[in-house]
Amino acid sequence: MSPVLPTGPVAPAGPDAAPDEGPAPSTATGPDGGPGSPEDESRLRRWPPVLRIPLEVLGQTVAKAWHDRILGLSAEAAFWQILSIPPLLIGLLGSLGYLGDVIGSDAVRQIEDQLLDASAEAVTPGVVDSLVAPTLADILGSGRLDVVSLGFVLSLWAGSSATATFMNTIVIAYDQRDVRGPIRTRLKALWLFVVGMVVAVLTLPLLVLGREVLVALAPPDWRGPTAMFIDAVYWPLVLVGLLLALTSFFHVVLPHRLPWRRHLPGAFLSLGFFLVAALLLRAYIGDILTTALPYGALAAPIGALLFCFFFGMAVLLGAELNATIQSRWPAPLRRHDRRRRARRAAKLEEEARRLGLR
Repeated sequence: MSPVLPTGPVAPAGPDAAPDEGPAPSTATGPDGGPGSPEDESRLRRWPPVLRIPLEVLGQTVAKAWHDRILGLSAEAAFWQILSIPPLLIGLLGSLGYLGDVIGSDAVRQIEDQLLDASAEAVTPGVVDSLVAPTLADILGSGRLDVVSLGFVLSLWAGSSATATFMNTIVIAYDQRDVRGPIRTRLKALWLFVVGMVVAVLTLPLLVLGREVLVALAPPDWRGPTAMFIDAVYWPLVLVGLLLALTSFFHVVLPHRLPWRRHLPGAFLSLGFFLVAALLLRAYIGDILTTALPYGALAAPIGALLFCFFFGMAVLLGAELNATIQSRWPAPLRRHDRRRRARRAAKLEEEARRLGLR
């Protein structure tokens, strides 16, 4: 059976046609040609660069993310996130109980009230009154060393597994999976998780009480304008902090590191994608809770799982975008990378001379 070809000169077959195929063929299709046809490529080249280049980068990013199993890796990351959240919260709450003398009992009570308000949106009021409230009062009242130790051990295992999953997704996007061994990957994931947990313990009171503390430091006549200014810049500063943290995470995870600024585009994409997905998911869950009450009990766990799933997908998409940019516009090697390659080349040259190959 011979395929029906369009009118015009027939393209040469055999090895002469191989150079026309590239690593990232166009995905445009139509009746006049398949993917990567000359008509589609010439039509795309006629577009202005300000439109053509972003579309090409976006298409390559999505294609590579699909090739790297973005759905499966996001689901794996979501599973380990869900598994690590309960012991992590237990360890954090137990640690905050010991900080009551430092941040004050009123601050601890305010944190407890906000946690109760947040839990009331996820579970029924009866569960909050009978289980959540007594547990928080017991843990935050004076601190529990046994809870801290048990929660810390459990969170180390589950949290480091979640961190290792994120590390694997990022190095897969950069095609550096086999550079670092599994033991080194797990040890680095453990170190990153411990650092993140310490930072979370120190910044959680600041995020909850930061505005009130800063307003109290201002003179009485300036507290009104100070409160308005802090309310205006509080969440933008939080978003900037998240952006910097995500960029730094991309930077330290890679075995062959790139300049820090090269990870900013992926961090912007990850943060923007997750914020949009979180807003849409929040609206969807709110609609379920108001219009379909029988499904309200299932909305909280499904919503938490989907939040973690979209977070993992956002991180992977950001890494894929950075990898696509690196493949199109490679960053120059850093000084120690150049030295390492020079030493490796010198070692190979010496070995070749010893074997009589030079």
